[in-house]
Amino acid sequence: AVERERLDTFWAIFVLDRIISSGLGRPVTLPDRDIQISFPPVDDVDPSSGWPLPFPAVLRIIHLYGRVTDFLN
Repeated sequence: AVERERLDTFWAIFVLDRIISSGLGRPVTLPDRDIQISFPPVDDVDPSSGWPLPFPAVLRIIHLYGRVTDFLN
């Protein structure tokens, strides 16, 4: 549970970094080459509802968004 909380915290910081850097027109603080953990699997399902979890897909979208804004900036 503690490891999962740490991973979720890291990915939340990752998302904030991408959004803030694109809004300010600056490069990201956490470059892709420094990230050594893999994205969570997209096919994870919420056990209570049976629906796919949205967070892994949002992470991939934000990752691409960060790469595009780095290129544009």
